[in-house]
Amino acid sequence: TTNQVGLNENVAEFNMVLSPNPASDLVQMTFGNMNEERVELVITSCTGGTVFSTVSTSNMVNIDVSGWSSGVYFCAVLGEVKNGYVRFVKE
Repeated sequence: TTNQVGLNENVAEFNMVLSPNPASDLVQMTFGNMNEERVELVITSCTGGTVFSTVSTSNMVNIDVSGWSSGVYFCAVLGEVKNGYVRFVKE
């Protein structure tokens, strides 16, 4: 058994694309392999606080980040069968 520490950016599971990265106003998250009926999208700051959370049944989510502080954010896409993770920078 291997223990892994850190963020595993498992974007292949959902074929996730987050753009632009870095972002200043709007982030668009798309899911190419969404075989799930719905996913939960949770974005946290580097301090661990949740800054955005939604449930989506679409293969695309637009997120307004214009009011967020500059820094690194972590996005978790949580499905019933699989999960995906990606990080992005807010300028």
